[in-house]
Amino acid sequence: MELGGGYKVDYDGNSYFYLLDKNNTVVIESHIKSFKEDSKFIIVEQIPVKLILDSINKTPHVTLKKRDEILKKSKLKKFWIINKVSNNIYGPLKKDEYLQKRKELKIPKELELKE
Repeated sequence: MELGGGYKVDYDGNSYFYLLDKNNTVVIESHIKSFKEDSKFIIVEQIPVKLILDSINKTPHVTLKKRDEILKKSKLKKFWIINKVSNNIYGPLKKDEYLQKRKELKIPKELELKE
């Protein structure tokens, strides 16, 4: 899915979505839970699968089923803001950092992630 400014959301074949720039470089790893965009900004809520899996893999004898359960139940989320005009990327951000950066960048209230 094209998002403008050369950015697009793509599917990794493992049921996860990620975001690429105009050079097809991964900007935000999987999994993108939700995103919104307008002519200037892309805002993203990410479930950082790699980070969660890295912590799970430190525990011995975790089955695939248990790993999937942990991923589904995880509350860990990261947020991102991309300015499509300047190509500035802000993230990964905690929710409070994300909300503060929204104010700084004067992102319109209409451009909001659904939770």
